[in-house]
Amino acid sequence: MEKNVQMSCGKRAAAMVEEYCKRRKRDQYRGSEQRRMAHHSSHEVMQLVGSVSDLSDVWETLGFQTAPKASSALPDYSRKPEERVAEGSEIDEVASNSTDDSAEEHRRLWTKHVLADISCDGKFLILASQKDILILTAKWNNERLVFTKLWDGMLSDVSETSSEQLTFCLALPLRSKRSSSDGMPDWTCIVYGFKSGYVAFHTDAGYSVHRQQFEVSAVVKIKLRSSPASSPSGDFMEHQQELVILYENGIVVIINGTILYTSLQSFKQNAATAVSKGSTEDDQVELQTIPHEKYQCSAKKSVFDVISLGSARISVFDQLLNASTLGGEDATVKGPQPTFRRFLVAGSRPLCGSYFIIEGESSLALGQVAKDVASKVTTALTTRITATANRFGLAGFLERNIPSAITAMKDAEKRFKTMPKSPTYVEARYSFFDPRRIATAISVSASGRSAALTDNFGRVLLLDCASGLVVRMWKGYRSAEVAWMTLVDNRAKSPSSSPKISVECIIIYAPRRHLLEVWTATSGKRLVAVRVEQGLRLLPLGADLLPFPAAGDSGRAHQCFFLDLTGRLYTLNIPFYLTEEEAEATDSHNAQLLQGVKEWLVYPDARRRASPAGNRGGSSRSKDLKELIGQMTNIESKNQAVQMVVASQSDERITTGHLQEIIQLEIRNLKDGEKASSIVRSWKDLSSILSFYSTLQHNLNNPSSEEEDDDTLSMVVSSALSESDVSALLPLVSAVSAASNISPTLLDLNLDWRTFLSMLEVVRVEQASVEDFSEKDAVDGVDNRESLLFRLNGGEKSSSDEEKKLMLDFGVLLFAPYFQKKISYKEMVEFVERLQRKEVIGLLLTVWLERNIDVDGCSTEGIARLDRLMHELLRNMEPEDLQEYRSVLEHSTVIPAALTACLAFLSTGFHRTLATDEEEWEQICKEKLEWNRLSNRLETLLSLQVFLVKFLTSGKSFADATPVSVQDFQRRGTSAAAEYLASWMAKGFVDIPPAAIMTAFHTSSEVEIRLSSTEEEEKDDRPLKFLTIPEISMDSKEVTEALQVLKALFPKSLTADVLLANCCLELVVLWNKNPEDTTLLNLGLLYLKDVVRSQVTHGVGLMIWRTFLAERTSAIATLMEKVGKAPKERLFARDVHMSDTAVIAFLDSTHQLLNLVADADYNRQEKPIFETEDLWYNEAAAATGKKSVVELAVMQAASNAPLVRHHVILLTILHAIMHFGLKCVKPLSLFDFKAREAFFQDFTLHPVLSILDIDQATIRARHQFLGKVIAAIVKHAAEHCEHPNVTWVERIEEVAAYWEVAGDEVRTLYVVELYSNGLDELGSEAYKTVTDKQPLLCLLLTLAGQRLAGLTSNAQSQTSFARNFSTMSPTLGAWVRSVDANALASQEIDWEQCYLLVRNISHDLNRNTAQYKLCGEVIEWIQSYVLTR
Repeated sequence: MEKNVQMSCGKRAAAMVEEYCKRRKRDQYRGSEQRRMAHHSSHEVMQLVGSVSDLSDVWETLGFQTAPKASSALPDYSRKPEERVAEGSEIDEVASNSTDDSAEEHRRLWTKHVLADISCDGKFLILASQKDILILTAKWNNERLVFTKLWDGMLSDVSETSSEQLTFCLALPLRSKRSSSDGMPDWTCIVYGFKSGYVAFHTDAGYSVHRQQFEVSAVVKIKLRSSPASSPSGDFMEHQQELVILYENGIVVIINGTILYTSLQSFKQNAATAVSKGSTEDDQVELQTIPHEKYQCSAKKSVFDVISLGSARISVFDQLLNASTLGGEDATVKGPQPTFRRFLVAGSRPLCGSYFIIEGESSLALGQVAKDVASKVTTALTTRITATANRFGLAGFLERNIPSAITAMKDAEKRFKTMPKSPTYVEARYSFFDPRRIATAISVSASGRSAALTDNFGRVLLLDCASGLVVRMWKGYRSAEVAWMTLVDNRAKSPSSSPKISVECIIIYAPRRHLLEVWTATSGKRLVAVRVEQGLRLLPLGADLLPFPAAGDSGRAHQCFFLDLTGRLYTLNIPFYLTEEEAEATDSHNAQLLQGVKEWLVYPDARRRASPAGNRGGSSRSKDLKELIGQMTNIESKNQAVQMVVASQSDERITTGHLQEIIQLEIRNLKDGEKASSIVRSWKDLSSILSFYSTLQHNLNNPSSEEEDDDTLSMVVSSALSESDVSALLPLVSAVSAASNISPTLLDLNLDWRTFLSMLEVVRVEQASVEDFSEKDAVDGVDNRESLLFRLNGGEKSSSDEEKKLMLDFGVLLFAPYFQKKISYKEMVEFVERLQRKEVIGLLLTVWLERNIDVDGCSTEGIARLDRLMHELLRNMEPEDLQEYRSVLEHSTVIPAALTACLAFLSTGFHRTLATDEEEWEQICKEKLEWNRLSNRLETLLSLQVFLVKFLTSGKSFADATPVSVQDFQRRGTSAAAEYLASWMAKGFVDIPPAAIMTAFHTSSEVEIRLSSTEEEEKDDRPLKFLTIPEISMDSKEVTEALQVLKALFPKSLTADVLLANCCLELVVLWNKNPEDTTLLNLGLLYLKDVVRSQVTHGVGLMIWRTFLAERTSAIATLMEKVGKAPKERLFARDVHMSDTAVIAFLDSTHQLLNLVADADYNRQEKPIFETEDLWYNEAAAATGKKSVVELAVMQAASNAPLVRHHVILLTILHAIMHFGLKCVKPLSLFDFKAREAFFQDFTLHPVLSILDIDQATIRARHQFLGKVIAAIVKHAAEHCEHPNVTWVERIEEVAAYWEVAGDEVRTLYVVELYSNGLDELGSEAYKTVTDKQPLLCLLLTLAGQRLAGLTSNAQSQTSFARNFSTMSPTLGAWVRSVDANALASQEIDWEQCYLLVRNISHDLNRNTAQYKLCGEVIEWIQSYVLTR
């Protein structure tokens, strides 16, 4: 007995030990799961989507008396899971202490007692009680999604007095087929199921679209199933959508998705049309029906849920197997594989049944056949009777006598149409029986391979849809609600066409335990377990977008939703890496965190929108980023995150302090073995650069201090630059800088810390080998044997303008606080010692030149600070290292800043240099001599700019003038000063007339100014004397004195001819840019006329003609030859790009220029030699530099004077045609063919200009042209009441002489035209110039007869006219009647003018001629009968 007891005790102890081990193992598993959940706490599993705007309105609409009071322990899903788990006990306590009153429970847990559904796109939320309905729509409000009321009320199918009740509701979005909608929903149909068996379809605004009774029983469930692209068995199957309706008596109604979509669209349109015509809504919706299929499930005691698996073809193997089983070995297979439809029904006895319906097997029931026949007969009979009555005019009689028959027939037709069809009886293929178990709900996965089943025993069963077997079971989930979600791996950067990895997960919500879990369907691994609030409602999506898009996008915004008691709507956010194994999950977790960091940087408001906490400050956002990086498990991932933060562009969201805090925290949390890695060293380097940037920014924002350093800055800058020198230099520097309109640009600095990081890199060197750098450690924790130095990436050799701008901003950030007295000299030295010495000098020089105002470069103290800082930077630097900086100064166009910098280099760069041997000393002397030359050149250019500032024209800006630098000045050659001065004069910056230039350069004036020669520079160390120009005005005397000062600065290169020639060429160049304004061209010719040397005049004129005038003149001549007159402005604008007015002025100026070229005696003088000053002479520049204008002019070959004169004649003709508007004149046709070929050839050639025998047509054309021009000259003078232009007469005489036409002939025409126009006084003067007067006298006598005829014909009456002729002699009367008085150009002639003209003619006539006797008769008649009256 004792032995048995001992054995039993031993077994019991062993069992207890085994149970303890199992419990400990289970606790360890649960602990690991809790740690796993805590490990992923930053991923907000419950993600807020939106909330109901007015919850009290929801309660009022749904019939609740008071609004629900949310539990005081409602968890905030933005908090950590362990905090939410701790709150679970409080929730249980609140739940246990709740009242047992059913009404109060009904109000408090209102989400459990309402019908609810949400559309797949998350736009509409439907809440309903048994009679009341509320439709909410989603809208954005202050970066939050809020559900506001769209429609509420009671449907027409339900009234307060009727017993009709709502049993189910479904939101069904219908996709738009318009291409512009991009597949978005067109409208949302709300499907309602009723207790009577009716199913109603309404719009989201409450309008009825269709109503149909499919079965006389209560509607249990309505689902829209979208079948996948493959069947559960793996066979091919197209995308299908079916609306499944489950009734309480086990009837299943299936409507094809395509038919449903077409029917609803048609019903909606018909309903809208009927309402617009005044028809009742109920009449329309009752007469319309939707084709459907109806099945009766066998052997079901009760049903609670149904799912459809769609249609598919049976496999060939299954077809052969069935045929062999049924028919044996002799069985035959006919036809293709049949298509079958399959659905699962959950309930009791059986627990779950699988039903197969093979298409073509079912036949219509007898009742359905009878109903269809009766409907057709009734319709046909009614139609025939009505047609017959209308034919014989008995329609009214029919309505009065047999209305009951017609009404009965219509009612029968309506009753047959609305009567539910009989169902098809189907047997379950296989089922799962458990008499005590009742299935409460069933849900199928997106792929259709698995289904989740819940029962009344608190179990959740996972079914394999293909085999119907239970694969997995979960226990302890009473009243559980299930849904499915698919996790897709979006981390891989694979092409969009390749399939992505996905895992199907089942969501189990246990409301009694306030627990929400997510499990994988394949491996059974729990991914997430979250404690949730009481009263949470799971809203699985009951319908996808209808019809299903071809691309496969179901239109789902999320895969499921949760509604809590306070009206907030949540969804699940499960990372994919939770589905992987532990090793892979760690890497995936880090990758997911990196993705989170990227989204945090790219989408700044994403986390804030999703968080219920609302807006967050910058520090909290930085805390979120710190948590994301801190949760990473390896240093490589953390380094990637840090680099992503550095490379991002979110400047306003994170500062250097935040990033430094993150780096320091990660360095402290590292293990001992990881602190020596290269990543940590890069982090420390990054931290040191950020610290450097923060210090510079702090210095820049500091206020200026008036306190000096311990070592007071003296006004004496150095031994080589005295206070008096600075006092003489500063007024000139300030004057030029002020005229340049340079303003401080510190506020324009665009140098953020990310750009600052890209510009610097850290270089570690051993202190023992560092002589040129700082001896101080830059970052704490670095080995004392190393020193950190910053090196500029790119430095001063940056290629792009953007890089140069950033480098300049960096220099201002570094040096501006020192020059603005915000930091001391010692602090500045500490900063520059952290950078490489040569880069610092180059950067300081660039800032001093480009941002001189920002570094206070126009004050004595600023120059002193520069000099003192240069003393430190140039310490122990070799002279040959200064050549690079000298080149920078030579290329600088900021002359004042370049001069002050050059003096600072001279004062500091050579006084501390000690030579060790003679060769090195010689090199130092040569380098110093070059710097002295540079300072002298900069002084000269500064004086030139001061001259420009003093004489600057009002309205002009010095900054717009042509910039000047030492390098450019040397490259321009011997006439550099004249070119710059001419450029300023031509552009209007300086207004100096040619007379002032001639006066200043050709008068002797003693102006004392220093002219340093090379020998003096070698002897004198640096005798600094600046040119001073007194305050001057535009008075001619003051201008002359100022020009003499400039002449003294450039005694060899700046002469009157050189300056005038350059001014002329600059003006012509400017005119060529705007040919319409010929003022500049005329002004340039004025300068050219004052040039003394004929070689210069000749050469400049030839260059201007070839470059600017020849082609344009040729185009004008060709155009005028083509049209034969002065062309219209439209033609000039098309061919010459000038107006007709501008062409006239252009021809005149060109004529003057060619006259200057023709008159220049090229061979009379020797060719001049142009020299430059020794200060500006450069052998390399002289060998490779360009030739000056005067040098090019002198190099021009001698021109062919006759050819030039030939073109002068042509220009005279062209100008005359345009000026006087002559017609019927072709200018080139006035010359023979040889002369025409010579036009517009090079002036150095010697072509044949004419032939000996000229045809008579050309001679006549020339005489006609001369006559037209003379007539036009005199007519123009007479019309304007002025004397004729003598210049034009001389030009015409020149043309006539060139054509070998006698001068008397031209002068005769001129005299005749003068008398014809009534200009007798001018005519009498011109009469004296004619040598051979006989032809002229004949013409004048005829003109006198014309005048006499005109005077006599202008009598007041016919009587006086007859009296005048009666007193004349027969000879005189016949002569007067023979001439035409209308040939006179002017009819305003009196008797006295006529008398004087005849008397003057008679004086030179021979007394023995008939003309003399005629003149005597005229004189006698006028005296007797006209003048005496």
